[in-house]
Amino acid sequence: MQVTDAPHGYPMLARFISSHEDGYIFREFRYLQSRTLLHMQDELRALEVQLHRMDQFDAKHRATFLKTREVDDDRLGARGRLMEEIAEKLKKYGMAA
Repeated sequence: MQVTDAPHGYPMLARFISSHEDGYIFREFRYLQSRTLLHMQDELRALEVQLHRMDQFDAKHRATFLKTREVDDDRLGARGRLMEEIAEKLKKYGMAA
């Protein structure tokens, strides 16, 4: 199809841009991508600290919690919820990176 066959506006502009390899001129939003990744890293770092503190507390006061997930699930479920939050954020981070 010819560029001029497309309706005026975005359809014609898109046809024009896609018809030339050198004309593919979309912004990459690198600054926003970098800011987003840094924000996600900071969130993950905070969760990592939270998990480490939980592990340290459990090692000192309830070591059984570190040996089986069932005990944590039956009593508090805090570690499981934290791990689910970490997994979800890691998944989003992986898709954004």
